[in-house]
Amino acid sequence: MSTFTAPSSSFGPIKAHNALAGNHFFGQTTITVSGLRDDSQYRPPAVFRSIPFPRNEDLVPRSAETNKLDQLLPGTSGYRTAALSGLGGSGKTQIALDYAYRRQSDPDCSIFWVHADSETSFTKDYQSIAGKLGLPNNLSGEDLLRAVCDKIEANPNWVLVLDNADDLTWFGVAQNLGPGSSKPRLNLNTFVPKCLIGSGTGTVLWTSRDRHIAGSLVGARRAIHIARMTSKEAEVLLNAVRNKETSKNENEAVGELLAELDYLPLAISRAASYMRRTSTSIEDYLSDIRRRKRRWKVLGKLEHDRFHREQASSTVLETWDISVEYLRKENELTYDVLHSLAFVDNQNIPFDLIRGAVRLGKKTMAPLGKISDTDKDGEDNDYDYDDTVQVITRLCEFSFLGIRSPSQNSQAKTYDMDKLVQEAARYRLQKDKSETKGEAYFAKAAFRITSRLFPLSDKDDRDWEVRGRCEQYLAHAQQAGAWAELHNGEVKVAKLLERVAIYLCVRRRWRECGAVCEKALHLRQGALGDQHLDTLDSMYLLVWTYIYQGRYEKAENLCRRTLRLRERVLGPRYPDTLHTIDALAAAILSQGRNDEAENLFQQALKLRQEVPGENHHGTSFSMGNLALVFQSQGKNDKAEKLYRQVIELRKEVLGRKHPDTLSSMHDLSCCLYEQERYSEAIDIQEQVLELEKEVLGRKHPDTLDSMHDLSSYLFEQGRYKKAYNI
Repeated sequence: MSTFTAPSSSFGPIKAHNALAGNHFFGQTTITVSGLRDDSQYRPPAVFRSIPFPRNEDLVPRSAETNKLDQLLPGTSGYRTAALSGLGGSGKTQIALDYAYRRQSDPDCSIFWVHADSETSFTKDYQSIAGKLGLPNNLSGEDLLRAVCDKIEANPNWVLVLDNADDLTWFGVAQNLGPGSSKPRLNLNTFVPKCLIGSGTGTVLWTSRDRHIAGSLVGARRAIHIARMTSKEAEVLLNAVRNKETSKNENEAVGELLAELDYLPLAISRAASYMRRTSTSIEDYLSDIRRRKRRWKVLGKLEHDRFHREQASSTVLETWDISVEYLRKENELTYDVLHSLAFVDNQNIPFDLIRGAVRLGKKTMAPLGKISDTDKDGEDNDYDYDDTVQVITRLCEFSFLGIRSPSQNSQAKTYDMDKLVQEAARYRLQKDKSETKGEAYFAKAAFRITSRLFPLSDKDDRDWEVRGRCEQYLAHAQQAGAWAELHNGEVKVAKLLERVAIYLCVRRRWRECGAVCEKALHLRQGALGDQHLDTLDSMYLLVWTYIYQGRYEKAENLCRRTLRLRERVLGPRYPDTLHTIDALAAAILSQGRNDEAENLFQQALKLRQEVPGENHHGTSFSMGNLALVFQSQGKNDKAEKLYRQVIELRKEVLGRKHPDTLSSMHDLSCCLYEQERYSEAIDIQEQVLELEKEVLGRKHPDTLDSMHDLSSYLFEQGRYKKAYNI
């Protein structure tokens, strides 16, 4: 056998036109050409780039995040790490991609990109890097991973991006994965470069949905939370992907659309891409997604994305499903709390509300239908508290919850949940009918929690603690009540809404009160019928709400209907029937029909005097209303006489400091002032104001009314200094 060795210096790399055709040697001949590629002798290029996505020419600069990232990873000598964390679809990968391409401008810098969402994807990308780095192709498993790690560390200038490291347990960060999930995993963090061999520059940039990456895989101060875009950034992204600038007549609709999409980059880009392809206007698209059943059909449409792997999730819903399923696998309680919170208001969620969801979640591992609505949640204990903190921490780390800054009025911890996250959770439950815990389960859970937390505010409006709690849970009670039909809870939900309405009524927030009363009435009419006593109570409360809203004709029509029903069901002399006559008279009086109103008040007064007796509180109510009629007719002598009788009755029955007694004194003061008996009127009004401050507080609407009236009286009498001091 003859052997011919051609040194590489004899000729350069053999190209097509250098090849020798045919066999030019006799016998068994081996030719060794050192200039040709041989896997065992392959020398990789000094600089290696492996970025799986093209550069985004339409990237919207997010200067705050980019500047901070450049400060953490400046590209100068040394080993550094940092992480980008945030909700799925918030733009973490795009910011990392932009950083990688900017570092690529350094001709000596190698770029490595690894998908870190699982051991399979991590190993596959390391395998690809190994081949291009010239590592032996017979390596596998941990030997392969270690060899790639060592090779990267030996490189003098490199960047490694670990994208979508959402399951931190793959990297040795221990989490409670629940029973049956204790199988040990390969710690992939062992194979992430941790240092440099010699001098040079080494950079590791992580992206993750789990904010727990801060303080575990990178330093606590070396993680950047990627939140929603600013409104300006969001509009620039919408226009870039839509390939159309916002016109003047679209400005308002664009603002509303971006708010509906929670300024989330993935949602905005999907919406803009769909509008561009289908020539859909902003207004039409906004109309589509505002219809709750259409929202996720529209947002869930698949759009080609050159910045996503083919097998990766590309819709908002799919992206969040990954995080939700991971949390569920880790702890079913966290999953339950997340979905319970989807049925309350998305802002100012109190710690105690979440704690209530934790308690209920721990109790209701059995089907909800087997648990009585009267079950007690149990006493507070540290175990509940610790569980609540753990659940909140995980929901915050996955950006499903955000901590709200304390207000000046309260230092209590509250949390916000993106509206889009809530709607995605509800849509997920609606879509998957196989779930044993579906929409009805979590809607009922949210109602039970808020119903127990919302106080019985009508018992004592002077209690500031009660008022504060009412205010804290007001929006949550209303939102939880919106889902009554889902869990057949119309009757119980209406009772909660009645408590909410009474609180709003006492606070004179009539616009809000009207919407709540209408909802409660609708639920009771559907579940109980028009003639049920609870339905009639809702109708009566709504009548007074309409009166104070100034909707007198509507109040009159509803009141006449309520009166007919109460007379039929309860009888003409029943106290509730007489209250309804008073309400009808008030609606008529407000329309200027004084004589008709007087007749009705006289009728109610006569019936009350016949049945319960003159000292009854209802009798004083009719007398006070009749006095108002006399005052509006200019019959101040008659009005004054009745007012004084009412005051004495109420002092006897209710006490001299009762709000109703003080209200009658206020009415008498106004009557006296109209008679130009200024000194008497001011004296009585001063007494009223001092007592209201003591009983109701300085900020109560009745107190404020008295302050206004007294200061006006004093000002008109030329007592300016005293008026200003009030």
